[in-house]
Amino acid sequence: MSIQKNIAQVLRKTSNAACLNKADSLENDRKSPLVLQLRSLSLNSSDIIEIASILEQEKNNSNAIVTSISCSYNQLIGDAGAATLANTFAPSIREIGIVDCGRWST
Repeated sequence: MSIQKNIAQVLRKTSNAACLNKADSLENDRKSPLVLQLRSLSLNSSDIIEIASILEQEKNNSNAIVTSISCSYNQLIGDAGAATLANTFAPSIREIGIVDCGRWST
């Protein structure tokens, strides 16, 4: 299964309308390199930890496609979610956005 489909599954679990729309968009995205725009989706630390575990699989993939990710404006991510996300990135990821994601960023 593609990274897009795996992340879409996580987004669908939230039952949040914005996440469901983003899941549809991701599943239809065949671009490479992939820029993950996950801004303002009301994601929480559990959602981000799940997404991070998917991204971690890209670490040893020489054909990694994710080059940028933004999780900005998801205030429920918090310190734990942001730290987990930052520690799982594949070398292909050159840009991260984590603006206003909880206590540490205010």
